[in-house]
Amino acid sequence: MELKNQQNQTRVTSKSTPPTVSSQSRLSGLFQQPVVLFTLCTIMTLVIASIDWLTELGISIGLFYAVVVFIAGRLPDPRAPLIAAGVGTTLVLVGLFLSPFAGEWWKAVVNRGFSILTIWITAKWIGQQAHEKQTLESIVDGSPIGKLVVDQQGNIALVNTQIEELLGYSRDELIGRPVETVLPEPMRALFSFDKKERADSLRTKPLGTGRNVYAWNKHGEEVPIDIRMTPINTPSGKMVLASIVDMSERIKLETILAARVRQEAAIADFGQRALIERNIDALMKGLVTLITETLQVEYCMILELQPNKQTFFLRAGMGWNEGLVGHARVAVDARTQAGFTLASTGPVIVNDLRTDSRFDGPTLLHDHGVKSGISCIIPGMRERPFGVLGVHSTRSLVFSDDEVNFLQTISTILANAIQRNQAEQTIQASRKKYESLIEHLPDVVYSALSDQTATTTFISQRVKEWTGLDPSAFYDNPENWSSTIHPDDRERTLQTFRSAIANRAEFICEYRILHEDSKRIRHVKDHGMPIINEKNELIRYDGIMRDITEQKEVEQELKRLTTNLEADVEERTLEVRRSHENLRRLAAELTVTEHRERRRLATELHDYLAQLLVVSRIKLGQATTLKPSPEVVELLKSSDQMLDESLMYTRSLIAELSPQVLYQFGLPKAVRWLGEQMKKYGLTVEIHDTVESVDFDDDVAILLYQTVRELLINVAKHAEIKHATVSLSKGPGDHLNITVEDHGKGFKLNTIDNLKKFGLLSIRERLEALQGCFDLDSQPGKGTRATLIVPLHKNQSKPLIPSDIRTPVQKNHLPSSEIVRILLVDDMAMVREGLRSLLQNYTNLKVVAEAENGQEAIELARAVQLDVIVMDINMPKVNGIDATRHILNEAPHLKVIGLSINEDKEQRDLMLQAGAMEHLKKDCPAEELYQAICQACQKK
Repeated sequence: MELKNQQNQTRVTSKSTPPTVSSQSRLSGLFQQPVVLFTLCTIMTLVIASIDWLTELGISIGLFYAVVVFIAGRLPDPRAPLIAAGVGTTLVLVGLFLSPFAGEWWKAVVNRGFSILTIWITAKWIGQQAHEKQTLESIVDGSPIGKLVVDQQGNIALVNTQIEELLGYSRDELIGRPVETVLPEPMRALFSFDKKERADSLRTKPLGTGRNVYAWNKHGEEVPIDIRMTPINTPSGKMVLASIVDMSERIKLETILAARVRQEAAIADFGQRALIERNIDALMKGLVTLITETLQVEYCMILELQPNKQTFFLRAGMGWNEGLVGHARVAVDARTQAGFTLASTGPVIVNDLRTDSRFDGPTLLHDHGVKSGISCIIPGMRERPFGVLGVHSTRSLVFSDDEVNFLQTISTILANAIQRNQAEQTIQASRKKYESLIEHLPDVVYSALSDQTATTTFISQRVKEWTGLDPSAFYDNPENWSSTIHPDDRERTLQTFRSAIANRAEFICEYRILHEDSKRIRHVKDHGMPIINEKNELIRYDGIMRDITEQKEVEQELKRLTTNLEADVEERTLEVRRSHENLRRLAAELTVTEHRERRRLATELHDYLAQLLVVSRIKLGQATTLKPSPEVVELLKSSDQMLDESLMYTRSLIAELSPQVLYQFGLPKAVRWLGEQMKKYGLTVEIHDTVESVDFDDDVAILLYQTVRELLINVAKHAEIKHATVSLSKGPGDHLNITVEDHGKGFKLNTIDNLKKFGLLSIRERLEALQGCFDLDSQPGKGTRATLIVPLHKNQSKPLIPSDIRTPVQKNHLPSSEIVRILLVDDMAMVREGLRSLLQNYTNLKVVAEAENGQEAIELARAVQLDVIVMDINMPKVNGIDATRHILNEAPHLKVIGLSINEDKEQRDLMLQAGAMEHLKKDCPAEELYQAICQACQKK
């Protein structure tokens, strides 16, 4: 900002008129033109030759050729002096024969020879001077800085390209002009001494002497320069060589650097104040003074956003009228600079408030004649700004990026100081609340040193209610705490605390404490956390003790209730199984009964209604032979058409109620017929049938047919697709597999609502009633695949009334003659009972023993003849992994299947490494456990 202002001032003071060029200088420049010099040389040569040839002057005239050579040396071509000397020599020799000479001939030869010698001496001298001049010009032109040569008359004799670029003149425009041409009026007096004194008296003036020197450019503007003058000897005499350096960028950089240093010093000073000062108002008051001095502006303000977010409060300021700071209010309006700043993402810079179209500015700024300024947000806590920091001036200033960054940095430091002050106040309030909370907690809070005696440094007042001892008793004597621990728990508790200190770890320990007077026993849960300092040193333990007496009593009661509940659960489980089997049987019988009724209705419609319709059409046909009137014929035709439509509808209804193809040709043909019928629903069904015929009872065939029909109707209604596939094939184990598949939108299988919505639960019950199973696979956007698996039992008399509860068809099974003897190992009796009830459904499995921990399992494996052990992993005494390893070392022929409540990969790997054949979750389906047992028994 200062640099630009100085530049503006420089332009204002540099508008004086540059010096004009005198007529003498113009005449001097004229005679330096090459054309003029060449013309002059030619005329002089002709005049001298004419006089020489026509008179007897001889040597007196021949010496004038040396003057022509001297003038030719002023031409730009370095060969000009030699050419002039050659021409002069030729003309002198010609004159030897042409000029009238009455004296002796040898005198004429000597005179002419002396003239020729003079001509060539002059040419050599001129050539040497030209060479020295070229050397000087090369040195000047090759210099990286501006070079300007001034002769003894004060005229510019030579300049280089840098001077041309610096001042805007061409070389021809400067050479021959007075040096005052490039010196502004205020600077001429400084160089007048250098011009008037003889060159011998000049002394070298080094660069950077500290003088503020300016030069004129072609546009009449001042250019800051640094100049060094050196006297030099040239062929033209002694001159002054001026070395000129453009100081514009240097002055700019010095100004910017000075401002930056001042800003950084202000930031450092304010940062230190912000760390020390706790009074925010005093800090803000010093800040506004610091900012105005640093940025050299008249006004500074700190506006605090009020809680209503509608107004700003002038919290601190500098330069404003008396009575405004601490009282003035500014509206939070986008039409004001402060409001606009609050809605902006960055700082707001105003060069001229009067012409700024973004906002009008508040009355506060207009009343003080503000024209320019910067404003930025002061960040706050929880994304709510504290307010706005602004600087303003009555001058139209252009602010630099450094000044904007300076103001943003100051606002950030101020925001941190404000937030720290607010945080300290919050901490103090929280500390008071914390102390009050501790005293009202039902728990005991403590701090203890990490020494072997666990010296207590703090303990809440609640401990007096628990132990009968005042908190001070634990500070004075560390042994008092251990004396309150129940004797049976004391050593274990102290050992837990010592181990935690040694490992620098947290601990959780349950033990009992005794009241000193009443001897009342109280169960507590002690949770201690290690406190480690920045040097990674353990300094203390902070902990909390919670009274869990009531919890322990509840656990005892719960244990008693659990024992009773296990018996009730076992009884209720049997009832649920019976109810489930009855419901399954009822659902199957209900479906069969429905189809029997549908078949009866179809038979009635076929045997009675359809026959009546046929007879009615015959009677109408007979009536047409009686030659009735045309009107009657028309009525008879209409009635015949209606009867025909009724007969077609009746046939369709009969097929819908009970397709005769199912009873006449079997299930495969009926499925093909059903595929054709689904075209009425807009669904094309592709049949893949590798089964020619199946031997099912009518009831079983009805159930399967109805199930396939319901699945296809689901596709037509919900899959949003026009194509489905039905496949019939024989599977392993003499089973019939029926698959209904589509590539529609699919659905989620993990919601019971979807299963109920599509009737899939009913289908599953039907298949289980047939001793089969129902497999369903569907994902949103990937279609649905439903598979029915039914055993092919020939001559089945009563398939829908099973004698006992059966499980789905097993893909891998053992011969019924081989009984697998199983040991169940789990620490929960309820889990063992559940596993036993599941496995008892399989006739080839027998649970011969149970164990509640790994140690009992090891002993039973030695004493009882076993085939398979179903082993839990997490158990007391000896866990399932160690027990498996021990048992298989003694009896490698046994098969072990691991169980756990979760799918921990590490536990699974350890169990398999110990020798287990498989690892399953406890809540896996019974079929999955059965398959694992079968596969384990088949492996060698």
